[in-house]
Amino acid sequence: PANAGGGRRGPRAELSASAAETDPRSSLTLVDWNGDELRSGDMVSFRDLQGDFVVAEGGGGGRVLTSTEYHERERLFTLVKLDASGARGDRIDSGDTIALVVSTGEFISAEQGGGGPLRADRSAASGWESFTLILAKDGDTP
Repeated sequence: PANAGGGRRGPRAELSASAAETDPRSSLTLVDWNGDELRSGDMVSFRDLQGDFVVAEGGGGGRVLTSTEYHERERLFTLVKLDASGARGDRIDSGDTIALVVSTGEFISAEQGGGGPLRADRSAASGWESFTLILAKDGDTP
């Protein structure tokens, strides 16, 4: 079980952004902590297929990985919609371009623009820090 306040057994797996297409084996479950419509600024977490949380090691400044043990601040991300113009405003839907901010205020980046490890150490969101969010419908896999 996860331990929100204590030590760490060690990372389970470092994450990378290498899939050009959606693969159910690399899907993550998004947890929207307010349980309402998904909007820019929402606090979210992600879980892998084994139920482990995606964490920014140390809350930011380094690796992004999955782990069974973590500090709460490591598993919380602020979802930022990168194009909030238009009729939908800050509402986030499948296909929107987003960025993820960790507790230190840094952005998650896909090294080499994808194909490399995920890091939580960028001060601004540009190309390598933008992701397309694909939301599966309830009961579906992407």
